[in-house]
Amino acid sequence: MSFVLKIKKKYYKLNLKIINKIYSLLVNNNSSSSYCIHYTSVLKHSEYLCVKNGNKNYSVMKSLNNSICCYLNCTNGLYFGEGVLFGPNVSFISSNHDTINRREAIINENDNIVIEDNVWIGSHVVILPGVIIGENSIIGAGSVVRKNIPKNTLAVGNPAIAIKNIT
Repeated sequence: MSFVLKIKKKYYKLNLKIINKIYSLLVNNNSSSSYCIHYTSVLKHSEYLCVKNGNKNYSVMKSLNNSICCYLNCTNGLYFGEGVLFGPNVSFISSNHDTINRREAIINENDNIVIEDNVWIGSHVVILPGVIIGENSIIGAGSVVRKNIPKNTLAVGNPAIAIKNIT
């Protein structure tokens, strides 16, 4: 997808990645991140986001860039393996809040989220703190993942449960 920008009678062809970066810088949204995410998405504590093979991980970079309205809370760590794809409106929530002081996140290194290699996450999925999703798994749209999902599994529902082994 590309757009045309007109500045002083000159036309410039811009792709979505450039549009996202410009918007993020203009509104100071996600501007501290080294990853280019969609301008409608929010990335909190990007320093704790780890992507296997970094910017060479094409599928994760494409999902970050194209998936709209995602919320990535990396407070306790968020790890993406190789070949991970996720749809729009996915929430990765790696921290909870204190019940007394609700403005402070609870920092717990065991609450990191790990998405292993070749995982496919449907739209409107919520992934809660401390979850590990095993390699080659599929999470159905609208699921709430609050427990670990084994590898090679199709999981759906609220809460997400394994309904099929994928071989």
